[in-house]
Amino acid sequence: MKKKILIVSLFIVMLLVQGCGGKDLTSGISDEEVVAKAIDQTLNLESVEIDSSVTFKTNSVYQPIDAQVSGKAKVFNNPVLIENNYTIINNTTGGTEEYKNYIHYLNDVLTGYVFQEGKWFQGENLLFPEEIVNNPSQNLSLFIANQSDNGFVTKDTENSEGNLVKYDLAADPGIYLWALNQSFLSVNLGNFVQDPEALEAMGDFVLSIWVDKSSLNIEKMELDFSKNLNNLGLFLKDKGEAPENVSELFEGFEYFVEYDLKNHNKVERFSVPLEARMGERIEY
Repeated sequence: MKKKILIVSLFIVMLLVQGCGGKDLTSGISDEEVVAKAIDQTLNLESVEIDSSVTFKTNSVYQPIDAQVSGKAKVFNNPVLIENNYTIINNTTGGTEEYKNYIHYLNDVLTGYVFQEGKWFQGENLLFPEEIVNNPSQNLSLFIANQSDNGFVTKDTENSEGNLVKYDLAADPGIYLWALNQSFLSVNLGNFVQDPEALEAMGDFVLSIWVDKSSLNIEKMELDFSKNLNNLGLFLKDKGEAPENVSELFEGFEYFVEYDLKNHNKVERFSVPLEARMGERIEY
């Protein structure tokens, strides 16, 4: 009887120990090493699910924008296979649009499929803005390529959450072209926003990531370009070379992106549906 009680007690202790969480893989290594390992794992994921949200907002009379884009994506790499569902809420017009698309890389050809206005369309090398928005690997690669001379990695202990540790990655202002190109602005802003002084005035861009200590998976990412674009607006306003409405456009711009990553390497395989593959072909 005592032997049985001892065995049961040991079993309970084992369960309690296992329930206390996994090993802290961040222990004993530098913040830079933690981030490097987490980025490498993310860039080499076989599959992941991503929930994303993007906010664009400015009260400029030049081009008023007030919109939110929310998306859900399933992403496979090697070869690339992406399923995307996203909703655009345009508060400026009061309209809501829903889209679905697939991106598939097969036989050295990247093919995009989009369901729009009740029909499927397809095209080779057809990419969509939301594919970039829903692709944290794209953002991580850009930040690595544009590391700031002021320091790349900063640990944010105050805003870490439980088993997740927050790190801020800083990229120099040269990355702004990507941010601007992905903002869905359809206006020609001119070469004055590429002035080296204007770039310097924008300051470093910051990408925040939350790393799981027990797996080194990146679970969450945030990008807030608002301050950088606001700085650009103030610079253009003070210099006086850009039209007033253009400087106003940036001065009040809100641009925020958030990702939640889940089911790392555990996504169930899917295929592009037949009706999409039979869609009308379009030239890109």
